Amino acid sequence: MSPDESVPEVRRRLLDGMARYLRRVPDCGYTQRHIDRCAAIVDAYLAAVAPAAALSPEGVCGAVREAVMDLNDLNAECRGGLIETDQRELLCRLILTAARRAGLNTRADITEAWRTW
Repeated sequence: MSPDESVPEVRRRLLDGMARYLRRVPDCGYTQRHIDRCAAIVDAYLAAVAPAAALSPEGVCGAVREAVMDLNDLNAECRGGLIETDQRELLCRLILTAARRAGLNTRADITEAWRTW
């Protein structure tokens, strides 16, 4: 994530990109309802790891795992069409940046252990 790019900006880019693709390719395998569910998963994750939550490193990892597993299920429901390469990169950037801001001291991609997208 560039220094000027915030987590909310990455979230916006992620969801806007999904919506733009859906408008161009209406039979892409997902609907606006799926995009809305993705937004809800991301928002729940961001709330869970907000600095005010004061989670332990294990708590942050648990929130990451839950979000990734929920995104796995959602993407599977869309036959793998919701989270493609660009979306994967944005989601990982968002998840990992928020985890670090919550106090998790790692540069590793901790989503890899659970991610199927």
